[in-house]
Amino acid sequence: MKKHIFRFVFSIFLIVSFAQVKAACNDEELNYWATQTKVEFSESTSIHAESTGYAYFLSVSPLREDITIKVTDQGGNSDYAKKHSYVYYERNKNGNEELVKKEIYGVGCFTNLEEETYTVEIYGGDDSSCKNELLKTLTYTVPRYNRMIKNKLCEDYPNHELCKPFTNKTKSMSQSEFEKKIKEDNPTPKPERSLIVKILLYSLYVIIPFAIITVVYMIKVKNYKGRRK
Repeated sequence: MKKHIFRFVFSIFLIVSFAQVKAACNDEELNYWATQTKVEFSESTSIHAESTGYAYFLSVSPLREDITIKVTDQGGNSDYAKKHSYVYYERNKNGNEELVKKEIYGVGCFTNLEEETYTVEIYGGDDSSCKNELLKTLTYTVPRYNRMIKNKLCEDYPNHELCKPFTNKTKSMSQSEFEKKIKEDNPTPKPERSLIVKILLYSLYVIIPFAIITVVYMIKVKNYKGRRK
């Protein structure tokens, strides 16, 4: 009798336990979206006051509202994505810079002095058909902080690949090697010809030939008139 009671209680326990386990996500559209996602890395070098000092943000692309993003660094520190408001300067159609305010949904990260690899987990959000279900796990490696960015040459050539805020390409470079590479890729342009030189060249190739042709023509006309007389 006791044996049957034990089996009955154990069966009820299993049923209750299985009832509490969430089923796998069966939303085909959401699952397909997850297969297309990739990590979105956004530098905040031009972001001002409201960025709370973050060096960059990690999010996913394409983005949708019914998901939750969790980012974990190599040290095991985790944070969930949220909306961050930030402002930056953008050049408008008239060529003038204006202050633009935008929002980004992601996890803010601070400057990493060395290369850092993050684990990005995507879950179904509260409004999705797969609430709290893990949809996809991604990894993303951010290069080390570029110490060469403080070099004055990076002010002159901010778009050079060696002047990016985060890159491994300058890891083993000395200051002299860095400057040599920048100058090799950006040779000093030849000085523009002065106005006087331009006038002399114009005279040499345009005015002088025209004057010679005019003189020859006048001589021929004079000789022709002389023969007729």
